[in-house]
Amino acid sequence: MTQHSDEIIKKIKKNKIYLNKKSKYNENPKMCAVLLSFNHEYNVEALYEKLSNSSFDEVIICEDGSIDGSMEKWVDLIEHKNHYILRSNDIHELRAYEKAIHMSEAKIICLLQDDDVLPDDDEWLKTANFLFKKYPKLAILGGARGRDISFKETYGLNSRNIPFTEPEIGEDFMFIENINIGPYFIRKDVFLKLGGWDHRCSAAGEPGILFESEICYRAWLEGYQVGLVDIPVKLDDEDRGTVTFDTTVDPKAPEGKRGIRQINYEKNTRLMRALYGPYKFKSDDPRRAGGIGRGNYKVWEENHEEIKEKYEEIKRKICSLNKTLKKKNIKKRQPSGIPLEVLQLPGHAAMGMVKRLKKD
Repeated sequence: MTQHSDEIIKKIKKNKIYLNKKSKYNENPKMCAVLLSFNHEYNVEALYEKLSNSSFDEVIICEDGSIDGSMEKWVDLIEHKNHYILRSNDIHELRAYEKAIHMSEAKIICLLQDDDVLPDDDEWLKTANFLFKKYPKLAILGGARGRDISFKETYGLNSRNIPFTEPEIGEDFMFIENINIGPYFIRKDVFLKLGGWDHRCSAAGEPGILFESEICYRAWLEGYQVGLVDIPVKLDDEDRGTVTFDTTVDPKAPEGKRGIRQINYEKNTRLMRALYGPYKFKSDDPRRAGGIGRGNYKVWEENHEEIKEKYEEIKRKICSLNKTLKKKNIKKRQPSGIPLEVLQLPGHAAMGMVKRLKKD
């Protein structure tokens, strides 16, 4: 058996001394950043610098099989004792995030992605901590975009402005049905109580579009709350790995359509609406198989009125909670030179119009 050389023993001892001076292990971290990394090597250094200078007291990098040098760069950069790399091989976000959440010792988890542009200061984390302390039932908090189950009422990034503020801190904030990544904050104990993500949203290696939105309804039904605050970490929706790296686009479909991302988006939209919404599906509607499944249709049909009533109760709760917040004058807060009617367009339509206006 090969033994360590004297040279390598000296290097190991020297490195242990260096690492012990660099940081001390935190036995009770409060907030953990969980970041999914997949072939965005160009953004690794910027991300880690922001994470290291933030108040996150635990960081877990879910390195999901990058081949562009991302993994090697993370290994070179990470030195803090509460910073970890969780290596997997293209199992994708739903399962990678879930494993990291179970691994974390923090009470609050913040989900991030490798194309994020994190704020320079720590105010966004202070805002999140304040909201979790003020609202003990707040289980999930989004910083980008939120909406209702129809997706017609969308607020946040590239959508309608958040119409309320939190009166004590003056930050844009509202209660809302569901949110998406990121940043995406969730209490770990609630995540575990709810049973984690719904694995029907995607197979391993596939984008689990809306998996983070689906759990919001389970949170509401269990007596918790979901909120949206204005702290986006993305400038737009263009650089999405699930779009760029999609290998399953049907060549017969229109350009950019019917890849696995789009398929799962449509399937999970139906799943959410069947499980939690006021919608009525016909027994011969073939699309329902992508939602509740053919075998479950009879059970769903018998419980439809109860599902509808529970959804209406969620709507009433949200309306009541938002009444406690301060209404704001949207017109005074719109970006200079961008008409209000443009900002209130749905997501991509608003983003495209804003870009054209800026070019002009």
